[in-house]
Amino acid sequence: GDALVLPTVRVGCSSHHLGFAGTVSLRASTLEAICLDHCTSLAAHGFRRVLIFSAHLGNHPVLGEIGPKLAARLPSGPEVIAFADPAAVLDAWRGAAQRVAGLAGHVGGHADVAESSIMLAVRPDLVRDERAVAGFTGVMDDELLARVLTSGVKAVAPGGVLGDPHGMSSELGFSCLEAVADLLVAHATARYRPLA
Repeated sequence: GDALVLPTVRVGCSSHHLGFAGTVSLRASTLEAICLDHCTSLAAHGFRRVLIFSAHLGNHPVLGEIGPKLAARLPSGPEVIAFADPAAVLDAWRGAAQRVAGLAGHVGGHADVAESSIMLAVRPDLVRDERAVAGFTGVMDDELLARVLTSGVKAVAPGGVLGDPHGMSSELGFSCLEAVADLLVAHATARYRPLA
């Protein structure tokens, strides 16, 4: 079908990373405003469906609440589905890591084997695998994710790594990307109403 992929919003809600020098973050209200402005523009051009997704799991709390807000602000606008399930993304990455390399336990959510492999797949020039170090290697469940988002990554992982990047590969990165793409397709397919 016909689809338009908008440019990535490169800065997100990253207050949980502010303990690390150089972090730039948006307020939740700013991310909401960006999404509203994008959807308003798309509605003006006749778009009838919008899928909002963020690879940055820190944006998911905002995206989890944005659908009804956009529907209220754009009553005759496009049908908006916002994907906001960080646990499903982590599960998809764990599944890919297990299938490709038997490394599901290395997935933790930040600078781990999945994210590092994705970077190897899309921008290998930015990866310094000789500097890879394991960080917090416990299970990233909903309770821990809530702690990371409220107390900051540094409270759980002083070096910023949630998981273990060892074993990263571009093959695993492509598998992680495909797993999340499949997840998004299933999510959207299950929620979109048929177009008239």
